[in-house]
Amino acid sequence: MEKNQRALRIKAFLEKDCGLAGYRLEDMVTDASVRRYFRVVRADGSTAVLMDDESPYTKIREFVKIDSLLRGIGVRAPEILAQKTEEGFLLLEDFGDRDFAAVLDGRNDAAVFKLAVDALLKIYKDARRPDYVKDMDDAFIVKDFRLFLDWYMPAVLGKGLSDRQRREFLDIIAGLLPLGAKVPSSLVLWDYHVNNVMLLPNSNECGVIDFQDAMWGPSLYDLASLIEDERRVIAPEVTAEMKEYFFANISGVVRDDFEDAYAFLALLRHMRVIGRFTTLITVSKKPWYAKYVPHALELLKRTLEYPKFAVLKRWLDENLPEARRTVPESKPISKAFVLAAGRGVRMGELTDSLPKPLIEVNGKALIDYNFDKLKDAGIKDVTVNVCYKGKMIEEHLVGRTDFNIAFSEEKEALETGGGIKNALHLMGNEAFFVMNSDTLWVDRGFKPAMRQMLDEWDGEKYDILLLLHPMEQIFGDNGRGIGNYRLDGQGRPQRNVSKEKGFPYWFTGVSIVHPRVFADSPDGKFSLRDLFDKAEKNGRLGFVVNEGILFHVGVPEAVRETEKKLLKEVSLFDVYEGKNLEAGKKSYAVSFLLQDENATLNDKQIDKIMSKLVKNLEDKLNAKLR
Repeated sequence: MEKNQRALRIKAFLEKDCGLAGYRLEDMVTDASVRRYFRVVRADGSTAVLMDDESPYTKIREFVKIDSLLRGIGVRAPEILAQKTEEGFLLLEDFGDRDFAAVLDGRNDAAVFKLAVDALLKIYKDARRPDYVKDMDDAFIVKDFRLFLDWYMPAVLGKGLSDRQRREFLDIIAGLLPLGAKVPSSLVLWDYHVNNVMLLPNSNECGVIDFQDAMWGPSLYDLASLIEDERRVIAPEVTAEMKEYFFANISGVVRDDFEDAYAFLALLRHMRVIGRFTTLITVSKKPWYAKYVPHALELLKRTLEYPKFAVLKRWLDENLPEARRTVPESKPISKAFVLAAGRGVRMGELTDSLPKPLIEVNGKALIDYNFDKLKDAGIKDVTVNVCYKGKMIEEHLVGRTDFNIAFSEEKEALETGGGIKNALHLMGNEAFFVMNSDTLWVDRGFKPAMRQMLDEWDGEKYDILLLLHPMEQIFGDNGRGIGNYRLDGQGRPQRNVSKEKGFPYWFTGVSIVHPRVFADSPDGKFSLRDLFDKAEKNGRLGFVVNEGILFHVGVPEAVRETEKKLLKEVSLFDVYEGKNLEAGKKSYAVSFLLQDENATLNDKQIDKIMSKLVKNLEDKLNAKLR
């Protein structure tokens, strides 16, 4: 549905805003970008390029501003033919298909690269600092070095780094930061490589694209990015020639400072890109980036030979031996955390002698329903936190030999966030499922809900992914009718902080969480909801809508409150919707087992008990019983 709506918006932009008719769209291959590009072929055969950027963190306005700046100093950036930035659309001049990757052939490389270096020199000399770009300052640079530390190293070592290791690495990087500042700052296009530099049609002119992330920082970063490309083997003599050409055409920088700054920025580039490739391989489902990693590692090895990097080289040799510098593997989510520490006080006397996860529905404990869902999703390793009557839960789960189960025992319940953080050392460095132990739903539709979550998960885009459920698809909502999430104007989940009406989604208790979201979280008791709010604020909270039927655990509660002594079993065994039912209505089949151990129940007694059950269900669940 959302894709169809986007297609209609694209059509409206091209036809109403651009005045086009009789055109066709051709999909253009993109790289790691979240943006989509289409070639627009007009009726007369001329072409343009449609940029479609609907990401929550769109930088389309930055693209427009920097495009104007570049064109103003004579650098060939695409002309913007039409724009609707509020919807994420630009119509751009078509630079064709001849990026430098397509025209470099090993014979003309120096001449081709010189065109791209000339563009950098023009930016270096003529671009003035705009007030709308951020600084490539020390904090930003350290953050990019951490991509190597936080992503690549744990991925190939199979474990996270200790606090001591992290501190040593960051201290070394802090000592190297002054090297990058030995050259003047300029506009840094940031992703300047052969795939983003074009040889324009019918000319020997260089055009640049994909510059929306531009910053103000050390001027040699783009040069290192261009001539030490992690995705392409460039002859060392060409790299040396381009370095020398750049140095010869600038003034006010001594040789030693130039070499120091270039080496440092090449080091930053290689470590950043290796970390970036790791995220693309392991969490963004783009395993083809693995083929670039060996060359990137070779470039890093070469750069580490620079004399002023001796301390860093020694640290890496000790903590990441060369034999361990391998290609990271793409790993699906394989772990889950099941929350089972609470008592379930809303269940009243039902949990006096039994923890809530062991309450049975249709002859099966609630927690087993959840483990069955995890099994369907391919999860093998599960951590369960326990507190109230925890030993009973542990004894019950002994029979689940289809899982590797670890228990995190809490002396007092630490709430949802605190419970997970307390056991975070058991979860590793990759994202994992989090599941309440009393969540009960029936999957419907083309794919189980948790597999849809696996398909949607992108650890680069999200910190947390929620499984939401439409309020009208919940059986047993106790008549409250107040959901806890809605979608904002950009289609992102927004929590119902004030308990207002008009929030159509209920959080099911199932999520995917990346452990990095626990950084800076408090120790002790706190709610996982606080981390949901943090991810929401940062634009990193995603969602999947469950297409099935969710059963609120208040159903057996409501029934059992009616006849605690005589009611032995409550079962929910069927759901029906279709003809013979009012629009939007569903039929649920519920069975009750009544037993008096001291006497035989007669029809009158049974009718009386059933009348009580019906009334309680209607009062508590807003149900209509027949």
